[in-house]
Amino acid sequence: MQDSTVITGGTGIVFDSSVGSHAFTFGGLSGSANLALQDNAGTPNAVTLSVGNNNGSTTYSGVLSGAGALTKIGTGALTLSNTNTFTGVTPSRRAHSI
Repeated sequence: MQDSTVITGGTGIVFDSSVGSHAFTFGGLSGSANLALQDNAGTPNAVTLSVGNNNGSTTYSGVLSGAGALTKIGTGALTLSNTNTFTGVTPSRRAHSI
């Protein structure tokens, strides 16, 4: 999934608690399903989601929520077109806007 654009829809995405680093990388993110930045553990852990590994530009219109963080990577633009409620940080590793 590191080079694939994930298009959310339907029930959204579940981050698996068996990934010990709680870090996930998507090539891109688009779609409208809401996404909680936490894993599926009994007591959810915050996850860090890195988006933009394929250098494409995408628009995500769902709501990002939870205690996790979003990191913009790559050279493409990531447009977030909804009000997001996640509480983690949003660093950008390249000089392109989120």
